[in-house]
Amino acid sequence: MASQTQLGFIDIDIQHSDRDGKSNTNTVPARDNVAGEEEGIHSEGDVVISESDDEWYQNIEDDENEGDNESNLDYANEEERNDGSESDQLDESYDQIVNVNSNEEIYIDRVMRGKIFERAADGRVQLEKRLLFLDVNEFREALQDYTIQEGFEIQRIKNEKARVTARCAINGCTWRIHASPTPDGVSYKIKTYNPDHNCIRTTRNSNANSIWIAKRLQSKLVADPEMSYYSMKAELLEKYGLESANNMQLYRVKRRVKEENQGNHAKSYDKLPAWAKLARVTNPRSVVKMEVDARMSANPLFKRFFVCFDAMKKGFVRGCRPWFGIDGCHLKGTYGGVLLSVVAIDGNKGMFPIAFAVVEVECMDNWKFFLRLLYESLASVREWKDHPLTIMSDMQKV
Repeated sequence: MASQTQLGFIDIDIQHSDRDGKSNTNTVPARDNVAGEEEGIHSEGDVVISESDDEWYQNIEDDENEGDNESNLDYANEEERNDGSESDQLDESYDQIVNVNSNEEIYIDRVMRGKIFERAADGRVQLEKRLLFLDVNEFREALQDYTIQEGFEIQRIKNEKARVTARCAINGCTWRIHASPTPDGVSYKIKTYNPDHNCIRTTRNSNANSIWIAKRLQSKLVADPEMSYYSMKAELLEKYGLESANNMQLYRVKRRVKEENQGNHAKSYDKLPAWAKLARVTNPRSVVKMEVDARMSANPLFKRFFVCFDAMKKGFVRGCRPWFGIDGCHLKGTYGGVLLSVVAIDGNKGMFPIAFAVVEVECMDNWKFFLRLLYESLASVREWKDHPLTIMSDMQKV
């Protein structure tokens, strides 16, 4: 007996006689319980199949009831059936992925052979048997796009890294697909595929989730962040034949695109310490202060943040009249807060910002924090003198 491969197949020895009467032994994949001539052994390509095996294959093909209790034995049988039926008589149009020399790897090369998946020029997806994908994620994405493109729902019987099996969600429809990894354990291949449908197209599809819609409408939403829900629905219906479920889904789409384009609020807070350090390095003598609540040492909470660049304070001392106004406004972001700012008037009667701060609330403690750091920043300028200043607050508006 020849050594067994690692592909989950059983090897048997087939004796061939040449013209000199010598016997040659070749190893080919076959199924268990292949007895001999009394069982009616016949060959198909390089695979030896008995009549009992033919009957076993037919029983498996007739059994389409794959509920949630589908066993691993059924999956193994399907894998053996599909892999065993792929002989070296493949279409010459298929791409050969691996080049090998040894006899043992020739069979592996046959299994790896197939047509590499590529989208059409217009982005459409076409599925067929023996189609190869880079990994399971690419196959899942192609399957999702295909179901939305063709307008039907699917039921995922198995959706694992080791196998993906799905069928049309409409009872009685014969559409079905099964894919699993190739012997390299990474790339994916469609092993079984029945493209026939006997159901009607639908304009609502649960596979068109907010992530999928965000990818399709990203360019539109980046160009027009205020795009209305009505325009988004019209775009989906015209281009993809889809009716969005509700406005909440479209709201999540807009939020996701905005985060990808402008950044995430929570992650921005994590970057503040690095930003403060970089600001002091690139702008020497600038004042950048951040206070946090250190009671939670593992994950300190943001409290307040003050910024006064060196050019801003020198510009006020050297080129502006001794007057500035202070005010605060509420931030409308995810986490809220208050923006405190101080602004002066330059020689051209234009607004000249001096410093700003982000605090939790507008209270006495935060105003003292802001004005104290503002005074320290201005006092650090060499030309600064304790001349009288006129300060205007938001309580002194005319």
